[in-house]
Amino acid sequence: MVVADRCIAVLASVIVCSMDKFKGWGKSMLKTAMQQLKSDLKQLPLTLGKLIGAVLAVIGLPWAINVATRRPDPAFADLGPWLALGIAGIVVFVCCSRLAEKRREKRAEPALAAGEKTRVSLLSWILLLSVIAGLILASFVLTR
Repeated sequence: MVVADRCIAVLASVIVCSMDKFKGWGKSMLKTAMQQLKSDLKQLPLTLGKLIGAVLAVIGLPWAINVATRRPDPAFADLGPWLALGIAGIVVFVCCSRLAEKRREKRAEPALAAGEKTRVSLLSWILLLSVIAGLILASFVLTR
């Protein structure tokens, strides 16, 4: 309890000191923060679309693999819906990602460098593929 009170006091003093340091920047910082908030809110539907696409892919593909590997002779009727769900998830993720990038290009913000765009795009793909790989691994471990 004493540690928490001490941390709050230190945090409050840091905030007060930083406010004094940037006293003249108040309106411009607030304006920039509001612009960033509006920009993020405009991107929110596409971000949620990417999340839904990732969830669909993460559910569909591992379950399709589970159906294909756990039954002696899986029928396409058993495998097809799960495979379609996973592919649809990847398509939704890619489409929302590309639409978000196009929307970002239309705004009058400083553009990211080519390396930065690649890094951000790569990060999204790495996260998606690592979640899929983790769920595939979990499905194999849990079903054995």
